[in-house]
Amino acid sequence: MGFVQTAFFGAFAALAIPVVVHLMFRMRTRRVDLGTVRFLREVLHKNARRKKLKRYVLLALRLACIALLAALFARPYFIERGTGSSDRLVAVLIDRSASMELRAGRERLIDQAVDQAKTIIKERGKNARIELAFFDHTVRPVGSDEGNGRVDDAINELIAPEATYCSTDFGAAFSWARDICVKAGRAEKELHVFTDLQRSGLDWSEVAAMPDDVQVELHDLGRDSPNNVAVTVAAVTRTLMRPGEVSTVNVTVANAGPFPLKEVPLTLYLRSEHGTYTKDRKVSIAAGGLEQFEFQIEGLETGLWQGQVEIEIEDELRFDNRRFLALMAAPAWKVLIVDGQPHESPMLSETYFLESALRLAPPGQTYANTPYDPQVVSVSEFAGATYADYELVVLANVESVPSAAAKQLGDFVDAGGGLIVFSGEYVDSAGYQSLERVGLAPGRFVDIKHTDDLPFRTQRWNEDHSIFAPFNDPQHGDLRRLAFQAYTKIEPSAQASVLASFRGGDPLLLEVAKGEGRALWFTSSCDRQWSDWPRSRLYLPFIHQMLGHLTGLNEGGPVRGLTIDASSRLAADVKPGVYEKSRHWDVINPSPRESETDRCTPTEFSDRFALHVGGSSSSADQLVAAVAPTTVELRDDEIWHWVAFALVGVLCVESFLGNRTTA
Repeated sequence: MGFVQTAFFGAFAALAIPVVVHLMFRMRTRRVDLGTVRFLREVLHKNARRKKLKRYVLLALRLACIALLAALFARPYFIERGTGSSDRLVAVLIDRSASMELRAGRERLIDQAVDQAKTIIKERGKNARIELAFFDHTVRPVGSDEGNGRVDDAINELIAPEATYCSTDFGAAFSWARDICVKAGRAEKELHVFTDLQRSGLDWSEVAAMPDDVQVELHDLGRDSPNNVAVTVAAVTRTLMRPGEVSTVNVTVANAGPFPLKEVPLTLYLRSEHGTYTKDRKVSIAAGGLEQFEFQIEGLETGLWQGQVEIEIEDELRFDNRRFLALMAAPAWKVLIVDGQPHESPMLSETYFLESALRLAPPGQTYANTPYDPQVVSVSEFAGATYADYELVVLANVESVPSAAAKQLGDFVDAGGGLIVFSGEYVDSAGYQSLERVGLAPGRFVDIKHTDDLPFRTQRWNEDHSIFAPFNDPQHGDLRRLAFQAYTKIEPSAQASVLASFRGGDPLLLEVAKGEGRALWFTSSCDRQWSDWPRSRLYLPFIHQMLGHLTGLNEGGPVRGLTIDASSRLAADVKPGVYEKSRHWDVINPSPRESETDRCTPTEFSDRFALHVGGSSSSADQLVAAVAPTTVELRDDEIWHWVAFALVGVLCVESFLGNRTTA
C-alpha cells in the first residue's frame, strides 16, 4: 500500500491526545470503611473490572478514529505488483514523431533511439521488469501491458517503424510513464526518454510530476537548425464545386533552414479518371520565413480529383515536402420530389415551399450555389420513375406507394440513397405497407392527431445528431418555437430511432437505417396545411440539415480533411494520402506543427514538466528526477473512500460505547 500525501503522517502524533486525556481523567477511588458490606464489595469489584475494560476499548476506538482520519488525508492506494520477482523497473519511452525522421549521418534519429535503448536494456535490464513504449501524440506500448521482464524478448520486440508521421505530445508520454512507475512498487525505478526535444510538443497536455523515487534519464538526439522546407498548408477553398467552375488552393510554405530559397519549383498535381491537371510556379522564401501562394483551379470535369502540392527540393525532412488534397467536381445533387397533392396555385401546392427551400430561388430558377437540384413529379409519374440519376427521394403527403416502387426504393436506400417522407392527411398505414415489407417503415401508424387549442410543439431532440447541431445554440434558432396543428402519430419500431419528439413523447422525426442509406420520416406536413412552420426562419435550415444528413454534407461533405493526430478513428499506422470510405473520401496529412523544428533546452524541458536536473547516469546524458507536484490529481486506485467508511463505523461504535461508559 502507498500514500499520495505522505506529509499527513505527522498527524499520527495526535494519537497521544486520547492517551493523555485517558490518564488525566481515569477513575480515582477513595477507600471508605462501612459496616458489613461483603456482598456489596463483590458487586462493586465486578462493576469496576467491567468499566475498566470498557474504558480501554473506548480508548482504542478513539485512537483508531484519529489514525483513520490521518490515513484518510494521506490518501492511501494499493500498489499493483508487476510480473517478475525483481525490485527494479526499467521503463523506456522512445519518441516516434515525424521529426524523428531527421537523419544524423546515415541513420534516422528514431533508429539511433532504438539502438541506444537496446544497449540500455542489455546493461540495466538484467533481473528487472522492462516496460517499453513508443510515443507521438499517443503512447504505443511495445509487448504486453504488464511488461515481460526478459531482456531478450524486449530487444526483439523493439523495432523502429518504417516511417513516422504523427506529432509530439510529451504530456501523454509522461502520463503513461507515471502510471507505470506508481503501480510498479519496486525499490528502484528508471525512466529513459529518447527524444529530439521538439518545442511544439510541450504545450498540448498537462501531467502530474513523477514520484520522487523515479530517476528519469533524458537522451537528447535532436539537432539544432536542420535544413527543412515544408508545405504546411494546402487548403482548397471549395472541395465541392461544379464542373467548369473555379476553385483556389491556398498554399503555405515554411523555410526552417538557415539559407534562403531562390526559384524553387512548387507543383500542384491532380488526377482523376479523366486525366491529370498540373500547375507549376517558382517560389522564393527567406531563411526562417513563411510565404503564402495560390493556385487557381478551373475547367475540371465531373469526378473526384486527388493529388498533392509538392515543393521540389532536397532537405533533411522529406515527410512534409508535400501535402495531399482532393476535391469533387459534380453537379448539384438531384432530388426527386413526389407531390401527393399537386395544385395550380403555388400556395396550395404540397411542395411549393420545399422546392423553393432547395432551389434557393423563385420557381424556374436555381441559385448557383445551392447543393440541390429538385425535380417535382406527381404520384402517377413517380410510379414509373427510376432513381438511378437521383441521390435523394422525397415523398410529400403521398397516399400510397405501389409495391414495385417500394421495392425499387428499398434497393435505392440499400445502395446508399436517401429517402425523406413528409406526412399529411393522405398518409396512413394501409398505403405504406409496401414500405414496411422492404424495411423502410418506422413503425405502426396510429392516427392523425389534431388540435384546436394549443399547438403541438417540439420538446426534445437528439443534440448529438448532425441534423440538430446548429440548433443546439438558441441564438441559431429555437426548435421549441415550431408549432403544428396536426401530425401523424407513429409508434416507433425497434429499427427506428426517434430524433425529435413533441411534448408528450410522440415522434416528430424518425430515422430508419437500411444498408448503406437512411430514411427520415417527418410526422407533419412540409406545407402550411398542418402548420405555419414554412413561414418560420427555421424552415429552410431545418430542411437543408435533413437533406445534408442524408448526403453527408453535415459531416463535411464528400471530401473531408484530417490530420493524422486529430481523429481517434484513424488507424495507428495510417499514412498520409486520400482514402475512399463508404460515402466520402478522407484526405489525411501530417500535423503542420511537426514541421516546426525549434528545440527546447533540457532546462526548459525540466521546468515545463516540473523536473529538476540531478546527477548524470552516463557521460552523455543528464539525470532528471521529478519533484513533488504542487497539485496532486485523484488516482483511480485510491482507497480513501473505504477508509472514510471505516472511520464512520468506528465513530458510531465509539459514540454508542461512550454514552454507556461512566467515569
